[in-house]
Amino acid sequence: METVSDSLPAGYTEMKQPRDAYWCMAGVTCLAAVDGFNATITGLSGPFIQGEFHATPDQFAWTSIAYLVAKLVCFIIGIRLAHDFGPRRMLLLSSLLFLATSFTVAISDSLDIFIAARLFQGIAGGLLITVGQSFIAAYLPRDRQPTYQMILAIGTVILPSALAPFINGWLAEEADWRVISWIAYGMSIIGAGILLRYLPQESEPPQRREAYDWLGAALLVAAVVPVTYVLLEGNRYNWWDDRHVCILLAVGLAAAALFVLRQCLLPVGRAWVDFRILRHPHYFFAFVVAVLAGVILFGSGGMLSAVVTKVLGYGARDTGMVLMAGTSNCILGFAAAIFLIQFKGADPMKMPVIGLSFMVFAFWWISGATSNMPEQYVITAALVRGFGMGILFLSLTLDWVWGVPRADLPTAAGLFNFNRQVGGMLGMSTLGTYVTHQGHAAQSIFAPHLTASTATFADYQSRLFAELTSSGISADQAQTLIPSLMGGILKREAVVLSLTDSFLLIVVIILCAAPCIGGLVGFQKLTGWDH
Repeated sequence: METVSDSLPAGYTEMKQPRDAYWCMAGVTCLAAVDGFNATITGLSGPFIQGEFHATPDQFAWTSIAYLVAKLVCFIIGIRLAHDFGPRRMLLLSSLLFLATSFTVAISDSLDIFIAARLFQGIAGGLLITVGQSFIAAYLPRDRQPTYQMILAIGTVILPSALAPFINGWLAEEADWRVISWIAYGMSIIGAGILLRYLPQESEPPQRREAYDWLGAALLVAAVVPVTYVLLEGNRYNWWDDRHVCILLAVGLAAAALFVLRQCLLPVGRAWVDFRILRHPHYFFAFVVAVLAGVILFGSGGMLSAVVTKVLGYGARDTGMVLMAGTSNCILGFAAAIFLIQFKGADPMKMPVIGLSFMVFAFWWISGATSNMPEQYVITAALVRGFGMGILFLSLTLDWVWGVPRADLPTAAGLFNFNRQVGGMLGMSTLGTYVTHQGHAAQSIFAPHLTASTATFADYQSRLFAELTSSGISADQAQTLIPSLMGGILKREAVVLSLTDSFLLIVVIILCAAPCIGGLVGFQKLTGWDH
């Protein structure tokens, strides 16, 4: 694919030694892995952390909300800061924040301190991803970007969704959840040391263009905070049945619209983000698909984790192992995408269709699962999902890396990752709500048939009674236990049905979104947005 422009972003200088560039990439990837651990620490380890701090669900929810709000805001703020202060200062600032917050989380004995540390972890992660990804895309040769972006994706995609859940689950069960923060602390030292040694000094100190748009920043925060809260907690309050959820969402969407309008009206030198980048057809495509990719990645990951824990009955450590086996197959997807794009000349804009096809097959496969499904059934679906996910994400990344001028790479990285994260929250909230409602509906449908007058129910009750009495339980105790056991079986079957249905919903989302995205890209070209 032909490059658009060779001019570097402001504050970026060409590296004289290729070896230094590779070391810098290793440092950025190491810190990206730290952010991956930070992103998942409240996942499988969440119940252990909540229990240690004696926090209520409402209190503990802010550990995730604070992290995500800070990360989303800094995806956008980092665009301007990368231009004004240069990559060296911003990457070193991120590494210092990782060091300080990892140490604070590891020794914290207060929920308030833990939430504050999570806030600064989000700041560090948002700045690192925006500046680091654009740094690698700008500094290293563009014809080798598939390999470089694959290495970075191992830290930003595979670790958060594969290795980190396993390590978190193992530590939570066998040791202490705080150990993960000490691991992140050690990796932060390594990453910071590499960057401090090999990051080039800017030839000239970057010049601030104009005063910062603090009103725009306030609008951004006013949009992100309520929307994040609603997406994470809306299902607990039954969404539109709760008045404060509706008010928060209305305020957030209004603030988001005002922020976008203000950025479009301000001069380029003052705005936090230049939306003219969406005129590039390849970037516009990646920008739109990033939302769908986030829905699929985070949403299907959450549902797959639920299947392993609630259907297979695995603990945190074994759940992490299953997720790691599946998501690690992303590497094969990355390799396939590199082969097709770099050596066979495939257009990155067409490659997401291949990745989505594999993922549709994986979701269709697992949607036919039952409560007696073997482990291999789930692992097969996870492996196919991981392969398709690797093709999808690498091709989307290369679409914007090669599809915009190098001077616009910080803007491209910030907006792309913002969209991906928002898509992830949408996927988790949508699928979580769907599973909850489907579970209740399934129980209400099953319950009327569980009566003594139903032949199947009576036969199953007799067999259950025989199993209990044969194991040494008295007839009276068996009669007492049977209703609770039948209730548990009913609940389990409802959970299985709702989870498998959720994968069919993902397939429907993909099949409906694909032509809409194609239509948007076609409309962009017809109306001349790309000029």
